[in-house]
Amino acid sequence: MKTNFKTFLIAICAIVLFPIQAVFAQDESNSVWDQVVNPDGSINYGAMTDNGVVTQPGTFMPTIPGFGQINAEYHVYTTPSGNQILMPTATTLFFMALDHTSALYTNPSAGTTPIGISGASSGNGDTLVGLAALGNLFSGSIQSGGQYDAAFFNSIISGEQNIWQLGPAGIGNLFLSFMNTSFADLNLYTYMILIAPGVCTTSPVGCTPEQLALIPTPPPVTVTPEPVVCPPPQVIQGKISFSGLKTAPNYPLVIGQDPDKRGVDLQFSASVAPTQYITHEAVTDYGCVYSFGSPGGGNCGVNQKRVVTGYHCEQHVETFSECVESAHGSAHLSQISRDWILNELSVRYPDAYLHNPEFSFGSGNSCSWSDTIEGVGIEDPGYWDISVNGTTSGTPVSAPRNFGGKVNTFEVWLKEIAIIK
Repeated sequence: MKTNFKTFLIAICAIVLFPIQAVFAQDESNSVWDQVVNPDGSINYGAMTDNGVVTQPGTFMPTIPGFGQINAEYHVYTTPSGNQILMPTATTLFFMALDHTSALYTNPSAGTTPIGISGASSGNGDTLVGLAALGNLFSGSIQSGGQYDAAFFNSIISGEQNIWQLGPAGIGNLFLSFMNTSFADLNLYTYMILIAPGVCTTSPVGCTPEQLALIPTPPPVTVTPEPVVCPPPQVIQGKISFSGLKTAPNYPLVIGQDPDKRGVDLQFSASVAPTQYITHEAVTDYGCVYSFGSPGGGNCGVNQKRVVTGYHCEQHVETFSECVESAHGSAHLSQISRDWILNELSVRYPDAYLHNPEFSFGSGNSCSWSDTIEGVGIEDPGYWDISVNGTTSGTPVSAPRNFGGKVNTFEVWLKEIAIIK
């Protein structure tokens, strides 16, 4: 946004009415200004690259009723040696000074140096240029009884400190050079800040291409990933579930004593849970490291590159269904009941014997097997054990399995005997 006429007047009045208290930091080099100002005080625009005007928000810039948000503005140049020259507009400079928090103004970092035509006081070791016509007083000491024209600016170029002058010639040339850019941009410039390439990241406008080219690229960070040994494949076979029970009646009689010849109803089932096949894969871990000039990408920002930082084991789980290949149910008179019939019961009933102490029922196969047998005629009283037996189908990663065993017990009664074994 170009500075309008009202803002231009405000900036002029600000320079005249408000002395700017700045702390200037002298660059370590004694020739930082030799590519910026000439011995006669004029600005050496021809030796610098013009990077144009940068307009951007600034934390120190206010919102003024009737004007809205005022952006900070700088005209940016780059010297052949890569130093960046910021020329803030008078409005930007005014609010920068009022804020007292601008790092470039109140506490310039190493490698930054300001020079300008403004009423300013300076600490020892700083370069200060003043213009008496602004009516401001300066605290810098006069070196060699005063400096004029070429001698004065040669002192600036050579890096001398605590110098100022009231002579019109050299300051006039500097002022006219500022005015050339001021009229071209319709802004007012009276101040320059020099920023060395090594600290250009602190500049409010960032680094110029010329400065980026001068910043050395740090050696790449070499990361030697630790070797990783993942666990071997693992097979977790699914649980085999099987059951059997008497469903009716509640108190069955031996078939010979049951007037209804009811018998007993039996139910069987078997199923297999899926088998899990677990494998682990070595996966590469990536991170971002600083690499000047890298465009970024792969979750890395600008001036960063993606590198391998290590490995980790990633688990993969495959599931395989397993079926019941074959299964059958059975009922067996318990051994204690067999002994009771053949011994104790046979004493009372000499003809007592084991009629049919075992039943086995047809087999089947299904991924979830079940079978119901109704009206099984039990001739022998006592405790009957229910069993289920079978074989699974196996999976591509596991072999078939046998299963079976006793799962339940039921009772069959004899009328004449109150207690059974």
